[in-house]
Amino acid sequence: MPASAGVCLLIAVLDALIGVQLVALLVIGPLLACTRLSVRHTVLVCCWAVPLGVATGLAGGTLLTAAFVLRWCGLLAGCALTVYVAWHRTASERALKSLVHKAVRAARERGLRPVSLHLDGTHVCAVRYRRLAQQARRGGGLCDVARTPFGVRIIVGDVQGDGPDAMRLTAAAGAGFRELARTAEDLPGLAAALDAQLAPQLGPEGCVTAVLAEFAPGEVRLVNCGHPAPLHSGHGVAPLEPAVATRPLGRQPEPRQYRCHLRTGERLLFYTAGLTEARDPKGAPFPVLREATAALGVPSAEEALDSLCTRLLLHTGQRPDPGLSLMLCQPTATAGANGSGAAPLRPGPLPGAGQHEVRDGWFRTLMKTAPDATVIVDVTGAIQLVNAQAEILFGYQRTELLGRPVESLVPERFRSLHVLHRHGYADNRQVCPVGAELDLYGLRRDGTEFPVEISIGPIETTDGTLVAVAVRDVTDRKSAEERIVGLADLVESSHDAILAKTLDGRITYWNAAAQRLYGYTPEEAIGAHVSMLAPPDRADEIDELLGRLRRGEKVEHFETLRITREGRRIDVDLTLWPTRSLDGRITGACAIARDVTEHNRATAELTALYEQQRHVALTLQRSLMGTPPEVAGLHTAHRYLPATQGAGVGGDWFDLVPLDAGRVGVLIGDVMGRGLEAAAVMGQLRAAAHALAKSGMEPRQLMHTMEAVVADLPDQFVTCCYLEIDPEAGQADICSAGHLPVLLATPDAEVSTLPVPVNMPLGVGMTRHEQVTVPLPPGATLAVYTDGLIETPGCDIEARIDALARTLAGAFATAPGLEEAADGVLAGLLPDPDGCDDDVTLLLARMPSVPLRTAGRELDAAPAAVSAGRAFLAAALDAWQLAGLTDDAQLLTSELLTNAVQHGTGPVGLRLCRTESGLTVEVTDRNPHLPHPRTAGTGDESGRGLTLVEALADSWGTRPAEDGKTVWFTLRE
Repeated sequence: MPASAGVCLLIAVLDALIGVQLVALLVIGPLLACTRLSVRHTVLVCCWAVPLGVATGLAGGTLLTAAFVLRWCGLLAGCALTVYVAWHRTASERALKSLVHKAVRAARERGLRPVSLHLDGTHVCAVRYRRLAQQARRGGGLCDVARTPFGVRIIVGDVQGDGPDAMRLTAAAGAGFRELARTAEDLPGLAAALDAQLAPQLGPEGCVTAVLAEFAPGEVRLVNCGHPAPLHSGHGVAPLEPAVATRPLGRQPEPRQYRCHLRTGERLLFYTAGLTEARDPKGAPFPVLREATAALGVPSAEEALDSLCTRLLLHTGQRPDPGLSLMLCQPTATAGANGSGAAPLRPGPLPGAGQHEVRDGWFRTLMKTAPDATVIVDVTGAIQLVNAQAEILFGYQRTELLGRPVESLVPERFRSLHVLHRHGYADNRQVCPVGAELDLYGLRRDGTEFPVEISIGPIETTDGTLVAVAVRDVTDRKSAEERIVGLADLVESSHDAILAKTLDGRITYWNAAAQRLYGYTPEEAIGAHVSMLAPPDRADEIDELLGRLRRGEKVEHFETLRITREGRRIDVDLTLWPTRSLDGRITGACAIARDVTEHNRATAELTALYEQQRHVALTLQRSLMGTPPEVAGLHTAHRYLPATQGAGVGGDWFDLVPLDAGRVGVLIGDVMGRGLEAAAVMGQLRAAAHALAKSGMEPRQLMHTMEAVVADLPDQFVTCCYLEIDPEAGQADICSAGHLPVLLATPDAEVSTLPVPVNMPLGVGMTRHEQVTVPLPPGATLAVYTDGLIETPGCDIEARIDALARTLAGAFATAPGLEEAADGVLAGLLPDPDGCDDDVTLLLARMPSVPLRTAGRELDAAPAAVSAGRAFLAAALDAWQLAGLTDDAQLLTSELLTNAVQHGTGPVGLRLCRTESGLTVEVTDRNPHLPHPRTAGTGDESGRGLTLVEALADSWGTRPAEDGKTVWFTLRE
């Protein structure tokens, strides 16, 4: 309305400002009002527009003009017309709402019908349905009672929602309850079936809260699906809450049944949300528990409900409120003595039932709990009642089976025989099996057949004799019998001797293979003691095995000697295990015996042949590997373990090569693969590497040359590492071709990896091999090894190298010497040295703790250098107490210095080294040409120097250097 009045005011202001006659346009406000507002509000807008029209005339001075009067009259006519339009629209809407309300009320009356029944026998249910507000627009209350073969069942609940949709769902829930209550065997099943039926009809937020109850003599069974708990009136009034709450129907409830004793004089009040949601004019809720306590004290059930409804109306002031459904249930006075029992029910047809239904409580309980499928038929063979097991077994719904001939559950070929048995039973009404000597089969709904056993028995009722047919599916038993027969055939046809025996050793079963093995027939063996199969010297063995079987042990692959009937001894492999009864007690034992005499003989021959071949292979490998020599000034310890797989030989090798001036070459390598071929390649490479190292070749040059050697060997890959150790200088030149890292242990047992670049393995191609020089502290120990020491399946190689470092540290910290340390490393990394899959190599080399005594001097390339060198040599030997070597040493040193002055370039280096066995002298110059001895002629003045060196020195040699060459010789004390 403010919007319409505002439009009128705006038009009046425009009229006054611009001087244009807009009086007729003031009808726009009433027009807007009539389309949306009531008649009263439209009239108010018109009353506002008419004075505004007069005001615009006064303001413009045109009030008495003919044009103004004409426009003002048009405004009056328009306002009158808008008032009529508003009245007509309002009346149409009111009529439409009235029709909708009538439709809702009609649907509610059909969906929630008042129920007031007096059921004879066990219970009385007094039901009162009252619509508290004739204008109620919300629906969804649900209340119904059904008389079923399982007893009286009721439902009280609320459908969440408003209007026709709620009424439709209420009607569907009531119809579903009445249909399912007669077939569902228990309340949880009824609730689950209702949930499955209602769930597709509910929206995302829709649900149905409900209480389901089933009355039995002296008690009531309940399932509560999210509904307010019923009130139990006995010594007082209290809610009957379930032990575990359950979700409403439509939200996948997990219904659980609970029970309550209901004796004479006690009542149960069920109600819908209209009772708990009722409010007085001030919004205060209705005190349900207090008012129900007062109302339920009235003796008559009808008067008690009237009292409760009157109290509710007084509380709400008879304001419109949602509909209300109440149901009051109580046992009759004839339910049983002291309210603890119920009058017996007579079997007979229920009102509205189409077939005969047995209602005795004990019989219903028996049908529910029977483990077998049970079908009740009359004398004509028509099915009258089935239990849930029968539905599951045959695949039918209960309603599909009732009334059908029982022969429909039997395959066609058995139906005539079944009819004969049923007719014959009429003359002998006793519990008995049907066709005990025959293989009977049942027929499922899908047409599949299954083996069954059938027993029948009479049931006497007031309407005549019924027949109970118990059907048991014996598919599993038949399958088990077939498996037993198959196993018996399998055992009898087995090539292994199989026998069974008691715990005291008496034979109870003896198959054909046992007769062939031992020579005894089943008649001779069964009943005899098993000790007859053991030689006299193994009698104690039988007692020991029987004792283990009595303790429940299983004995597998026990090889021993047994004796045949002819007295021949045979090797047998025994497997024995205890047999148990169904309760787990050990009742006997079974044994499988296999003759392994020939197998053992062949195994022994193969083992001897294998050991012979392995011995040959290992001898060949050791001859190819050789024995490393003792090296003065360097303490070493080495271990080699051949592989236990195959021939036991592989491609691992190591070598110690004594070099000049106390230096030592250390070689270690591994040829990929194993067997004699790998060992042969290893022998070739070891010999080549040893020769190259003896020539004084640098490590990187040695690797380049070895690369060429390996290239001539097809499909070979080799890892190799060469160390040229100089104990006097405290350093080592190292070159590695794909080999594992070298470890260095300091005197204080700290182990680290040397920073050596790892080049490609030999055989990959002509790649550049890098060399590095690393310092070695006095007393430090070098450890080189092959992959067999550290590699294990599934382990990271870096982690295994770390484990080796830790093991080395522990061994060096505790072992008194290198030999003990080497043993400790193997014991720590190889717990089972006899189970190595690959050969293992380990070499430990310890630097001297005290450096060797050395002396050196640099001389000019001049003749005076010879005499200066002789003097320096004499002084050093005198200081080292080697005066006995002075003459030979001075002569040979003079020859080497003379050659260096004459044929080389300066400066000239002279180096003396005091070794454990004598003296080493080295002369170095800048000429890279290596000298060679030659035979001098009678007239030659030179050419005899190296001949003298070769004759007088214990050993001598040359080696290239980075900027020249070195010539050396040694003299022993």
